Amino acid sequence: ASADRINRFVEDILLYSKLESGKLEIFSEPVNIYKIIGQSLANFRPPIEIRGLSVSVDGKDTVRPAEILAKKIVNCDVKQIERVLNNCIQNAVKHAASAVAISTGMADGFFSCEIKDNGAGMPKEFSDKIFDEYFQAEKGRKGVGLGLPSVKRIVEQHGGKVKVETDTGKGFSFTFTLPPAGEGAG
Repeated sequence: ASADRINRFVEDILLYSKLESGKLEIFSEPVNIYKIIGQSLANFRPPIEIRGLSVSVDGKDTVRPAEILAKKIVNCDVKQIERVLNNCIQNAVKHAASAVAISTGMADGFFSCEIKDNGAGMPKEFSDKIFDEYFQAEKGRKGVGLGLPSVKRIVEQHGGKVKVETDTGKGFSFTFTLPPAGEGAG
């Protein structure tokens, strides 16, 4: 476990340095976003089950959205958007009181994806800092504080935006956007 944790830290630092220097190449392709969401949810199935969390995707109780929802095609780098989803879902699973909800749609001509939990949230004044390098709201937490800054940079490299909404007692809501299929980085 310690070796895996150190490996993840090193990967986070290397990824972030590539993002910072602009050397991370984005290879966009049309893909069903529900396949990526399903893979990310599968990565966190053990903690979801252990904590007894309910999970919904676009209003359906499921951890396998590609099997029950009509395809929703976006243009993205599958590996990098899976990283984005992994980070956001991991945070939601870690902080949720009982539920994680993922919603997709279109907003202002862009595909949008929101990952929301019903946990304790954090003071609203921290929401501007959440994407800062090395920021951790709770000191002593595991991690290097590069996950959410990486999320922001990956989404921006795709031509999208990311935002967080939180307040004490109101959970977290992470939303990212991507250009519609046929547009974006590549």
